Formats: sequence, C-alpha cells, structure tokens
Amino acid sequence: MEAPVTPRETFLAEGYLLIRNCLAPATTDAVRERLRAEIEQIARCRYALGQESRAGEDTSLETGLISLLGRAARINTRAWDPLLICAEVHALFTSPCFVDILRNLLGPEITCQGNGHLRPMLPSPAPFPRTWPWHQDTQFYGAGVEAMADCMVQVWLPLVDTGLEDGCLAVSAASHRRGALPGAPPADDNIRPSTPARQDHIRQIAADAARRHPAHLLPMRRGDVLFFHPLLIHAATENRGDQVRWSIDMRFEATANGHFPTDGIRTAYEIMHRRLDRRGTPRFRVSGADGPEPFSSWASRNGLPPGGQALGWGISHAG
Repeated sequence: MEAPVTPRETFLAEGYLLIRNCLAPATTDAVRERLRAEIEQIARCRYALGQESRAGEDTSLETGLISLLGRAARINTRAWDPLLICAEVHALFTSPCFVDILRNLLGPEITCQGNGHLRPMLPSPAPFPRTWPWHQDTQFYGAGVEAMADCMVQVWLPLVDTGLEDGCLAVSAASHRRGALPGAPPADDNIRPSTPARQDHIRQIAADAARRHPAHLLPMRRGDVLFFHPLLIHAATENRGDQVRWSIDMRFEATANGHFPTDGIRTAYEIMHRRLDRRGTPRFRVSGADGPEPFSSWASRNGLPPGGQALGWGISHAG
C-alpha cells in the first residue's frame, strides 16, 4: 500500500495547496465586519456630500460597493491595503489551522512579510472584463529573489464565496518547476513601481509559459485558503457574477534569524527585505519559540492606535 501524500508533498509537486475550511467562521466574520463598517463610512461621506439619497442603504460586503459606486466604477484597490494592519487580520494570520499549515511548509519559525493586498473586484462591466492575467509573483520582486523561493509561501483567500462566475483564481499546475521567468527588475532597482509596459511584457512571458501546463480553476468558499509557491504561474479570472469578490493575499517566509544555507539565499533575503522596507510595512512573527508577535507590537511599529488603521475616506476611492 502506498503511503498517503502529505500536504507538503502536494505543495512541492503541484506548486499549490488548497485547504478547505481552514479558517473558522468567527475569524472571517470579524474581518468582514471591519470591511462592512468601512463601506458604511463611505456611504455616510457620500450622503453628507449629497452624492447618496440615503446613507447606508446597502453596506453589505457582497453588494455594498456596487450599490454605492455602480458596476462600471474604477476602484483603486490598493487604497484598501492599510486595513491589512488591523487586529482582525492579525487574528486571521495567527489562527491555529492557518499557522499549522505554514509550519508544515516552512518550518517552525515564520514571518509575515506584510506586503499583501486587500482587493475588492467588482463585476466586469461589458465589454470590459476585469481580470488579473497570468503572472509569476517573483517577476515583480527583483532578480535574485528566486533563490529564496523555497523559503516563501504565498497565500490567497476569499472573504466571500467565490465560484466560477465570481473571479476565482486559476493556477498553472506544476509551473513552479520551470523556475524563475524572465522580466524581474534588476536587484538594485526593485523598489520602483512597475511600468505598464513592463507589466504587459511580464504577463506575456507568463501566459506563454502557462500554456505548457494544465490550468486548474479553483472555486473557493469563505474559510478556504490557497497556499502556493512564489514561482507558480497564476491568474484571476473575470468576475461575471453579481457580487464584489473580496480577497486577501499575503506573503510569508521562513524566519532566517541571520542563518542562511547559502550566500545566494542571504542575498535574496536582502533584496526582498529592501523592497519590503521601501513599502513601509514592517514584518511580524507568526510562529516561533515565543509564539506570534502581539498585534499591539505590530501596530506600534506602524505608528497606529491599538485598534489598527482607519482609512478615513473623504469622498470615495472610486476613480
């Protein structure tokens, strides 16, 4: 009888690991409520400025932004990123099942890199589909970072049920075995934003490589978590549904503590940390001998109050 395949073996073979019901409902409910309160604040600001007939008519996570802004609105999704540094998200990233999976993939000492995104993807207004084309995350980090690829895990999770019509993720199975694709910026110039031309070039390279591997669509429910290798080619499909697809993505690394197996990996950590420091999102310990770093400490290093970041919308974040 063959031995059962372990989660780590699946991760290494396919480049990703989908864990169903990884997060307790109470954990995701707390994050959802934090976001719902922000949508309500947007509604109140717009009402005060005469842009809404009634404040807070629909502030649900699934449809609130559609009601407020319309399906055709263009949203600066990065405007929501500061909310990742809040007590509710910290509780999610340090929840037992979530951390246990990371320990299985990275070992006992784990650091959250802090360079994530909180994204609301509105349904696509015809004929302009909203997608995030094929890409490999290491193409954006800087040449040399690929040396620490096996010391990193990317995480993507939906905050609403995300089916085939709602902009679920697609992965190019086992494409991480191809190694780093061309297109990464020079190691000494990896902190400037990518230009549209370079992003188009990166995506074309990734799309050509993705065709050589099976593509898997991954519908997920709230509470499911996708763990994947930073070299895995992946994409977000078009949201053709009737709800906003809210998601969180974040990166985690094996905590080095000054000990590196090779000079190449040491250099890769330096390149990555230079990029992270430029973005101003301090890392925090998720797992270690002293347990996770308390949220109060993480917030303090961001200059935030104990409750975390408040966005304080002026009018709205729609373009």
